[in-house]
Amino acid sequence: MASTGGVSGATSSTAGLLNGVSTSVAPDATTTGGGSITAIQQRVDARVTKLTTRLTTIQSKVDASTKLSPADKATLDADLTKTAADLATAKQDVDAATTRADLKAARPQLQTLRADVKQLIADAKSIRSSNNTSNTPSALGT
Repeated sequence: MASTGGVSGATSSTAGLLNGVSTSVAPDATTTGGGSITAIQQRVDARVTKLTTRLTTIQSKVDASTKLSPADKATLDADLTKTAADLATAKQDVDAATTRADLKAARPQLQTLRADVKQLIADAKSIRSSNNTSNTPSALGT
């Protein structure tokens, strides 16, 4: 359950990441909505750093867990690896943006990232349900 808190925190960070770009993107504007492109990129970079740290922490806990089966670890490791890779790609897309249109073009990658986080949460819940053990959540995120 606390694990879901850790992963839900990741969801909140991702939602903030998505909102930081999607609510601020206005075609052909340089400083409306969420500030300048540079300010938006800085907010996204800060959120990416926070989420990357959270994913690394969760990865370490999963790898160190003695409560999870090898199959469960493999599932979570794959989810975490995909999320981290898509996060890096989304950051790269946002950092490369020079116009509001470029930021808008990064939205699909950010939506992929959101789907990755949802999959990670779903897999963590499924593993908890199948193990039906109160100790399993601590292995996933304290």
